[in-house]
Amino acid sequence: MKEVARSKARKTHELLPRIGNDEKAFLDGENYVTLIYALDRITVEAMSDGNDTESGNACFRQLSSQQRESVEAIAMDMSAFLVKRAKQNVPPAETRIVHDRSHVVKLASDSVDEACRVEHRQLKRDGDDRLTGTRYLRQAN
Repeated sequence: MKEVARSKARKTHELLPRIGNDEKAFLDGENYVTLIYALDRITVEAMSDGNDTESGNACFRQLSSQQRESVEAIAMDMSAFLVKRAKQNVPPAETRIVHDRSHVVKLASDSVDEACRVEHRQLKRDGDDRLTGTRYLRQAN
């Protein structure tokens, strides 16, 4: 594609202190691309086909060593392969990975829901139904 080649030719190699790393599905949901984007400039800095560790590594190889070394924070979801490829390409990634808020909140919410279900089952076994119908109660302001 001429547009992609032209875009890559115009790309500068500015330092990337804050990046995002993600995969996006397109068309039928079975085709993916992996992206690295600059959070400060809201620009795509690298892209490769696929959503596995190798496609992520291919993305990181598109960045210069100075860009990889300049990374202070990498925003990503909690996928194991995203963490793995960050660790392979941006040492010491362990101190730079920032999981996005929506995934952290969902994980915490799911954990609270599961704990409530377990507690409710235990109380019901003991003949106590005080939690029945309370799942969606809201605190009054």
